[in-house]
Amino acid sequence: MIDQTGTVFKSASRDSKGKSIFKFPHYICASFENSNMVIYVSDHGTKKITRLNEDLRVLQTFMCRDVPCPRDMKSLGSQYLLVVNWKLGEPSTLYAVDVTTGRFTLLLGRQENLRGMRCVATKPGLESVYVTQWLDGYDMVTEYRIK
Repeated sequence: MIDQTGTVFKSASRDSKGKSIFKFPHYICASFENSNMVIYVSDHGTKKITRLNEDLRVLQTFMCRDVPCPRDMKSLGSQYLLVVNWKLGEPSTLYAVDVTTGRFTLLLGRQENLRGMRCVATKPGLESVYVTQWLDGYDMVTEYRIK
């Protein structure tokens, strides 16, 4: 974390045991859970999502077995996290992660043969998601309905 003058006052690279937390941290998002701020960091080098408190201490990690390249994330309150999986040349997928159990549920991707998904936003109630995509040289925003 940095202040408005650019001075670093907090950083995290190792856990309480001195082990490196990240290999290739890619995306970050923050949320308030029970009035406490939490930060999620996706890492496509370790294939993990790390949950940190506002002091940048590791609270939890989620192994992304079916998500080889976790990218953008969107917190949906205190229970769910949306995670975009995108690796060049492979179909993109969108997962909901239950942060209380660590369970990943596929929402979009395999059947729809999605490509180039990068970032995600939602309508309230998760009836639709909006994703930015790069497809065959074109950048676009697409709305998908969640079944």
